[in-house]
Amino acid sequence: MQMTGGEILIKTLVDLGVEVMWGMPGGVVLPLYDHFIKYPQLKHILVRHEQGGAFAADGYARITGRVGVCLGTSGPGSTNLVTGIAGAYMDSVPMLAITGQVASPLIGSDAFQEVDSIGITVPIVKHSFLAQRAEEVADMITTAYYLAGSGRPGPVHVDVTKDALMTPVEWVPGRIMDLPGYRIPRMIESGMREVNKQFEALLAAPGARPIVIAGHGVELGRAEEELLAFAEKLNLPVANTLLGTGTFPQGHRQWLGPVGMHGTALANKTLAESNLVIGIGMRWDDRVTGSLDSFRKGKTFVHFEIDDSEIGKIVTPAVAFIGDAKETLRESVKSVKSIKFTAWWEEIEGWRKLWPPLDIPSPQQDSAPISQAWAISQLSSITGGEDIVASDVGRHQMWVMRYYRFQHPNSHASHGGLGAMGYGVPAAMGARAGAPERRVWAVTGDGSFQINIQELATIAENKVPLKIVLMNDFSLGMVRQWQELFYKSNLAASTFSGNPDFAKVAEAYGIPARRVKKPADLAAAYRWAMDTDGPTLIDVWVDQNEHVYPMVPAGKGVHEQIVIDPRRDQRKLSPSMFTASTSD
Repeated sequence: MQMTGGEILIKTLVDLGVEVMWGMPGGVVLPLYDHFIKYPQLKHILVRHEQGGAFAADGYARITGRVGVCLGTSGPGSTNLVTGIAGAYMDSVPMLAITGQVASPLIGSDAFQEVDSIGITVPIVKHSFLAQRAEEVADMITTAYYLAGSGRPGPVHVDVTKDALMTPVEWVPGRIMDLPGYRIPRMIESGMREVNKQFEALLAAPGARPIVIAGHGVELGRAEEELLAFAEKLNLPVANTLLGTGTFPQGHRQWLGPVGMHGTALANKTLAESNLVIGIGMRWDDRVTGSLDSFRKGKTFVHFEIDDSEIGKIVTPAVAFIGDAKETLRESVKSVKSIKFTAWWEEIEGWRKLWPPLDIPSPQQDSAPISQAWAISQLSSITGGEDIVASDVGRHQMWVMRYYRFQHPNSHASHGGLGAMGYGVPAAMGARAGAPERRVWAVTGDGSFQINIQELATIAENKVPLKIVLMNDFSLGMVRQWQELFYKSNLAASTFSGNPDFAKVAEAYGIPARRVKKPADLAAAYRWAMDTDGPTLIDVWVDQNEHVYPMVPAGKGVHEQIVIDPRRDQRKLSPSMFTASTSD
């Protein structure tokens, strides 16, 4: 049976089990779009900007663990996907990004809407393929899908020329191509025995003060149960990275909260005083470590990691468990003996009394302005922590990490390594497609929201029942915080005087909306959104001057965290703490 390359591409996706993808057509990919009608089992969602499609595929992948698929045409369609691809690469999100390319004879001629998509994407993908013949399409798509989801996940790009999409050839099912050099690390049994002995010796050393930092790799490996069993048996305190949020039960007696630049005071103090740091599925990001010199000083490291290229990149571990987190944690917990760490836990519990990880530093007063930290805590209480939350990038992102008490893993979508504003709403759209039985919230800011505001049309058209909470502080909140702390309050280009009425904007798309200015009205607005069928938007006017604390200034160590807002702190703080650093 003969098919064109365009039909082969779609049929291959269907055979791989892909059920939904996000895209936007253009001239080069029309030979592909011409065949979607034949395959109703593959739902194509028309986005209003390709970046929104990439973010939606990302959100879908984070929540489901499956490969998210997005599509753009040549030229601007391809370049518009790049931010989403780069974010997926930094956060190890399984994504298949498909782009069209001009016809093979025109490549290199500066043809209309031609860009070197391969050259652009090579640094930000696991691999990039160029299909110039219809016969190559099935194998390249099949291989790309496999690569995206295997080993350390990540985005893979397939660029397909127009003539490859148009040419009819005999249909042959796709196969995984030969991949010289590609391997998925896995420790052999004897290797596990040896590293377990070394690890046990570190735990048993006199005066050992261990801490676990659980990262995104725990979630990607679906290793939450193994992490809990590991931590409980070995009696280890556990902190999370931003992307590791939800991988360990919040409220558990061993949980310290998130760690790093905007982590809890408890987690950062424990990390600062520890001498044995066990990183699981995390890459020692600078937002976690702060100053590397102070972070490394006096500490021994253990690293559980599936990508052996990460071993020794930032810190040199004394012991490395290389392989899938689910497997290595399960095997380690079988043989390593438990230790009480009594004196260490007594110290930690003393700090916990000083800094309970879920306590809000400044309780909400009855009058406005509304505290964003309190608003997120209220959302958590009203939903019982049961829902999926996708956050945008900024101060609200940190408060979601801190105060939404996730009751289930795979419920938190956040743009970590790249930190791209505009992520939250389209990512929530993708999350809902992956978990249609669950309620999904997008928490965004007025700056982030306007970057991909056009996706309200996608949400309305597809009746996606998202609940959007817009934290409106009339500014780029995190930029404002840095300017006030490190740039003598020179609020250059970080405040908005021309914000629209966001409730009216939503209503123009047919999405019901409310504005909330008073704390007393917020709970009712949340309940209204929960009770309303379909999408809703709540425009919450929040305190412009509320900063996120604790904070570890860039270039400082975690032991130098600012625990209390200096504007409300009676102590005199060192001016050096408020100097901009080149390390950011």
